[in-house]
Formats: sequence, C-alpha cells, structure tokens
Amino acid sequence: MLHRLLERQLNKFELDPATPADAAKWPRFLEQISQAYTESEQDRYLLERSLTISSAEMQELYEKLHQASETRLAQERDKLEAIIQSVGDGLCVLDPDENLSLMNPAAERLLGWPLDELQGQPVLQWILPPVLVEPLCDLIHAGQAYRDEDGRFSCQGKRTLAVSYVVNPMMHDGRYWGAVLVFRDIAERKKAQESLERRAAQLALLNDIGEKIAAVLDLDSVLDRAATLTQETFGYHHVALFTLDPERRELIMRARAGAFTDLFPTDHRLRLGQGLVGWVGQQGVTVLANDVQAEPRYVNLYPNRVPTRAEMSLPILVAGTIVGVLDIQSPQPQAFDETDLLVMGMLANQIAVAIENARLFEQAQRLTATVGELSAPVIQVWDQVLVLPLVGGIDETRSKRIMETLLEGITQHQAQVVILDVTGVPVIDSWVADHLLHTTRAAALLGAQCVLTGISPEIAQSIVSLGLPLTKLTTLPNLQAGIQHALTLLRRTK
Repeated sequence: MLHRLLERQLNKFELDPATPADAAKWPRFLEQISQAYTESEQDRYLLERSLTISSAEMQELYEKLHQASETRLAQERDKLEAIIQSVGDGLCVLDPDENLSLMNPAAERLLGWPLDELQGQPVLQWILPPVLVEPLCDLIHAGQAYRDEDGRFSCQGKRTLAVSYVVNPMMHDGRYWGAVLVFRDIAERKKAQESLERRAAQLALLNDIGEKIAAVLDLDSVLDRAATLTQETFGYHHVALFTLDPERRELIMRARAGAFTDLFPTDHRLRLGQGLVGWVGQQGVTVLANDVQAEPRYVNLYPNRVPTRAEMSLPILVAGTIVGVLDIQSPQPQAFDETDLLVMGMLANQIAVAIENARLFEQAQRLTATVGELSAPVIQVWDQVLVLPLVGGIDETRSKRIMETLLEGITQHQAQVVILDVTGVPVIDSWVADHLLHTTRAAALLGAQCVLTGISPEIAQSIVSLGLPLTKLTTLPNLQAGIQHALTLLRRTK
C-alpha cells in the first residue's frame, strides 16, 4: 500500500501505480521526488540546528537557575542560622526520635552543656522531670504543642533552671518529623514576683502591727510591743528601738527583741554620731549596711558578745524632728534588701505616730490631773484647818474628785475643821446640795467638822424655796468669817 503523500504525487503527475509510467512524465516525477528529499533534509537540518541551539540555551538557563537557587538557599540558610544564633531564648531542634540535632548558643549557655555533648542525645529526658517526658512526646507526635509557663529544667552541675518553655511539633503531610523546643530563663521574673508577693505580705503584716501598737498609749508599752511584733512578724534576728535624750545627746535603747536581747546591757546607750544608730539619730537619714565590716561608720561596743554582720538603721521622725531610731541587725551578711528598707521605713513612721500618741496621752493625763487639782484645791490656812474653795459648776466627776481630795487632805493634815467655800459656785440645786451633804458626812467620819461659807442671797433664797437640807450645816457669809469660826472651834477643843 502506497503512502498517501506518494499517491498525491502520482495523481499530480497523472501516473497510475498499476500502469507503467510514460517516459516523458517519469523524469519529472523523479525530479519532484528528489526536490522533496532535498527540502526534507534542509528542514531536518534546520530542526536539528534549532534543537541543538535550544538545548544549549536550556542547559545554560538551567545552570543559571540552579546556581541562583543554590545562592538563594545559602543566603536564606545563613539568615536563618544567624537568627537562630542571635535569639536570646534557648532553642533546640529535635529529630523524629526527640534526639537533639541543633541548639543555639543561648541554649548552651542556659543548660550548661555544649552542642557536641548533647547532639544525638534524648535531650528531653535529660532536662525534664521523668513524669513529663512520655505525655509530652505523645502530644507532639499527635501534632499538638506543649507549653509550660512555670517549668524547671535540670541543667549541668545539678542546677535547676526556672523556665517558661514550649515544644512545637514539625509536621509534613500529616506526618511528624521532629520538634522545636524554645525556652526562656524566668529566674529574674520569678524573683521579682516573689519579691512583690513578699512585699504584699509584709505590708499586710505592717498594717496589722500598726493597728496593734496604735491601740497602746503607754510609751514603754508601745516601744516593747513594736519591737516584739516586728521581730516576730518579719523574723528578723534582732530589733531594737532607741529614743533620743536631747539634753544628754544620747540615744537610749528602750526596747529590744530577738536573739541579741540578752547580749546588750540593760542601760545600753549611744552618743549621737556613735555607730550607725548614733549617726542616724544625728543625721535623720536611713542607713543600710549589708556588710558592716566594709562600713566605716559601724561601731560594735561589744564585739565579743554581738556578732553583727548586717545592720539597718532608720530614723523615727515626728513632724521632721528626730525622736528615736529603729535598728535591725543580723549575723548574716546581705541579710536585707530594698523591700526591707521600704517596709521598715513605713513601720518607723507608724512607730513615730504611736510615740506621738503616747506622748499626747501622757500630756493629756498630766493636764487632767492638774485641772483636777485646780478644780478641788485643798489649802491649809492654819494648823488643823483646811479650806476647799469651789469655783464653777459641779458635776458627778468633779464631785467625786472633790470628796477624794478633801478626805486625803483631812488625813494628811489631821484637820479638825474644813471650810467649804462656795462663793464661786453659780448654782446650788438639789443634786449639788446632796453632794455637799455627803462630803460633810464623810469628813465627819474622819473627825472633821465642816463649815459652809460664801452663800449668796440669791442662792440662799433658792435653798429655802427648794427646801434643800443645807440648813442643817453651819453656814457663814464669807471665808473670813469661816476662818474665825474655825479658830474658835479649835480653841474650845483645847
């Protein structure tokens, strides 16, 4: 069977395949066939040439693309490695069996092991508590991340590192092929958190101490209670409270608590400027010496008895005036920190308030006593003769004071006659009259006779109209007449 292209050529030259060719047509047919082959060879040459050129170009292009790709990959790899190396957090890359394949310098520094020592090792088993390893691995194999904000890693040298960490699985087409562990040292954060919690607890305790010492009004009791509560509440080794004697320019230890209590003499005193306590008492400025051996102002008067290594002294100020010093000591260096300074500074202020309250209370008591004495003054005008001049209104409290003062005076002076002068009493009603009668009866039981003087005409009319029982008393118009009457009575008894 002839090829269709050959059939087309035969038809073109009117040749029949079954009939021999005409001699005139056959050469032309062969010439056409030859030309076709020639054109075919040219086409084939051009195609092969084109393919050769295209192949070379494609190879060159491939090589350029490959080189560019390798360069790009190297750049990205270098960039990624630089990022990993510079990350401040620890970073570990784990293979599918959780063996370490890579870790950054931060991880080496935090864990304490170099990469070549841990590489290929089951690092999670090295650093995590055994109870966590299996459930963590199950979780990341299932494609879930594991996170712990308050974890602890075991490090080289049996150290324990407080960390926050996360383990993220690496998955491809749903298959697990490793994990990345990223962890951060949170020791400083935990230390700060613990410091805040400690400060909050101290402030709560401080408030409790403040309430307890504020309820005490006796100065010695205030100081003793403050020293004892401070030592017991905060666990300090030694707490002492000094008050200032401005005339002698000395600080006197008025209260103490803790392990050093029996090591100081009972009359322990420091001059202003002597030692840390004396310096604070003089300057009014807080001093913290966590190593007293390096503190030039430190003085130990009893080095064989008091083993102080750290000391904190704070002024107690009332309205800007130094009234004392709060002193805290420890046999351990570096025993105090800024939190102690803050809290004890606040305590010193509360102690200052308590001291001022005790001082005001004592002053008020003295004033009350003075007013009481002035409200019922007993005056000896003659041997065995007393005068009790009364001025102002008489209430229940003052009436008791009058009776107590009068009876004490009778006993003290062995009085025979007592003159109650009511010139300064504006009103005598039934209650005042009853009180005066009780007072005279009590005086009579001690052997003294009472005379009432100084009743004004208005009060006399009031006594009569009210039917008050004062008419039974010996009454005279004024104090002079009363004294004359008293002297007459004394002469009669003699």
